[in-house]
Amino acid sequence: MVKQTRDQPTLVKFLADQANRLGGRTALLMAEEEGYRGWSYTQLWSEAGRVAAMLQRRGLRKGDRALLWGPNSPQWVLTFFGCIRAGVVVVPLDLRSGNDFVQRVADKTRPKLAFVSDSAPDRPNTLDVPEIALERLEDELIEGASPDFVDVTGEDLVEIMFTSGTTGTPKGVMLTHTNLVSNLRAIRQCIPGRIDDRLVSILPLSHMYEQMAGLLVPLGAGANVTYQANLQPAALFKTLQDRRATMLLLVPQALDLFMSGIEHEVRRQGREKVWSKMMTVSARLPFWARRILFGQIHRRLGGRLRFIMSGGAALDPALGEKWERLGVRIVQGYGATEASPVISSHSTANPRFDSAGIPLSNMEVRIASDGEIQVRGPNVTQGYWDDSAQTEAAFDDGWYKTGDQGHLDRDGYLHIKGRTKDMISMPNGFNVYPDDIETVLKRHPDVCDVVVVGLPRGSRVDVHAVYLGIDEETAAKADKWANSQLADYQRIRGSSVWPSEDFPRTHTLKIKKTLVIEALAERAEGALSF
Repeated sequence: MVKQTRDQPTLVKFLADQANRLGGRTALLMAEEEGYRGWSYTQLWSEAGRVAAMLQRRGLRKGDRALLWGPNSPQWVLTFFGCIRAGVVVVPLDLRSGNDFVQRVADKTRPKLAFVSDSAPDRPNTLDVPEIALERLEDELIEGASPDFVDVTGEDLVEIMFTSGTTGTPKGVMLTHTNLVSNLRAIRQCIPGRIDDRLVSILPLSHMYEQMAGLLVPLGAGANVTYQANLQPAALFKTLQDRRATMLLLVPQALDLFMSGIEHEVRRQGREKVWSKMMTVSARLPFWARRILFGQIHRRLGGRLRFIMSGGAALDPALGEKWERLGVRIVQGYGATEASPVISSHSTANPRFDSAGIPLSNMEVRIASDGEIQVRGPNVTQGYWDDSAQTEAAFDDGWYKTGDQGHLDRDGYLHIKGRTKDMISMPNGFNVYPDDIETVLKRHPDVCDVVVVGLPRGSRVDVHAVYLGIDEETAAKADKWANSQLADYQRIRGSSVWPSEDFPRTHTLKIKKTLVIEALAERAEGALSF
């Protein structure tokens, strides 16, 4: 029997409860050359204890900070839970974080230790923090070691999650045990998961979406999670097939890439008419029959894929419907790091694509007079690490200001219009939401990706589209095609073709619109030639 600390809603108690309940059932797996190495729920608890004991031997105490910088792996998870058992605050870093970002985070949090993968970029010369290589974590641990008792409470910090969003200014979101456990419990009311679920992890654990929905939610259901170092398509499909994955977490861009790959293969085989007919027939079939109709695709995905959770950006309803026609449920949600992260979600029993779902049972959501979505609840952060000014600016009388525009319909479903800072205010008083226009443009067969911004033109602001990977003639045709479907005030007044292979993006693949606008402004001044 695993010994627990307090009878409080903490991740320590969560992990202890799961170890007691599930024991030898597999919790984590790692794809290796000779097969898959597994860790049971009991081992997850005990190995995390060995990490906690090692931290204590090194002099780390409750409230100290440790950087965690590496790709998804069981070692990442063991380190995460080990820090939690020792009361050490985790500071996760995306593997692709640049030296300047890492240095600023380190300067702000003053960590006592850094867990760093060999695959991380070269460290800043001035980091000056003792390091442990994640790949050699086992060498630092003592067999059978147990940590000294640490009195962990619900109000203690679990982690400081730094997010620069699309602005480039890192803010450290402070998340407590109460924040995370309350969000986990509420999510499982609409996405309970099953003990026989198998998830293959793709998105980074250094972001709350994957950490909550791709780690804590599956562990809460008694399921298992598989990690792999190689995320190239061939290796990923092999793992999906080997593990017969039942669930995935993806961002809409990845869902679109998967679907584009399927449709590309259809065109390569010259089966467009057959495909179109199958999709039409599928709409009238029950889900089990759809899976048989598209059996070849399901076998490619492992043959057991039940549903995909989509988050991180708005999902085009047409894309969601395509996946449903294949017999794969798409469950869309909405959230923010500051909310641990889920604010609203559809259920696996009744998913829809016309909204971001219903607010979680323990969330309060209101729409401010300017249309901004504001939230409060036990999962919402108390603020930003060592930044009282940013904290004060982010809240209105206890309500977190998400920075997103939206509305609640009469049935309680939350609809997202877009970011407040991205909204284009027209001289005629209308507000244009770039997401609406981008959704239309991305349905054009020649458009692979596009971003819409407001481009100042003297006293007016023009709706401007910037395309990726097409020529100017095709861009002009896409403008005309989209304008035929848009209201007059939404219409595209100009467009450009981005000169590089990809847009500048955040670590969650969102386009950094501020950098796109800066590039357009430089071009207008003659400093940049597209």
